Amino acid sequence: MPRPLRLEVEGYARWARENAIAIFRALEPPRVPTHGQINEFVLLAGLQRLWSSVNWQVATLERVFQQLTGSDVRGIDVATEEFTPRSREFLELRNMRRELYQILESAGMAGVARTRTLTQLAQLIVGEERGLG
Repeated sequence: MPRPLRLEVEGYARWARENAIAIFRALEPPRVPTHGQINEFVLLAGLQRLWSSVNWQVATLERVFQQLTGSDVRGIDVATEEFTPRSREFLELRNMRRELYQILESAGMAGVARTRTLTQLAQLIVGEERGLG
């Protein structure tokens, strides 16, 4: 995993741990999470952020490539990488998205990919306890 993405996911998971109790207490009805629920919440928050970031990057690049169709511009430069519809960098990113979703799905956690907020994630944990799918 690229270092910037890893740092983003780790920071988000740290923030989720620091705020887990407040997030669970904000649910209707309010909950006091168990230690196990907090650990599950932090793990799933990290997965949620990883999925969200990778999915957003792929979707954005796909939209950019679609807009470039028919122009003389082949792709875009990001830092030291050139992204085109057939570039190794883009294909690796797209494969990462596919593989990550397959992992979530095979672990019965595809619901994590459909959540947008930490509150939704907490509701998923207390509402389905094990299902997450």
